Amino acid sequence: MHEHVRKRAEEWWDHLSVELFVKPEADAGVEPWASLAEAAPDEPIPMFQPDQIEVVVTGGETNPGVAVASGRRACTVPVDEWR
Repeated sequence: MHEHVRKRAEEWWDHLSVELFVKPEADAGVEPWASLAEAAPDEPIPMFQPDQIEVVVTGGETNPGVAVASGRRACTVPVDEWR
């Protein structure tokens, strides 16, 4: 997801939560935010950093859906240890 989920820099930085929580980090020189803040407005930048990606796999639905949201990986847990 880090390599493939991209958004134009201008659009990514123009989001309230990014402006409130990430921009101060970029302004303070914290990487990778500082480098991403220097991207050209039309440059595609990653929406997520590798350490912010979690994948949860569950079953049992007849109408599955997919959602992408921010988060941090805490652990990997098998859900079918009995198999």
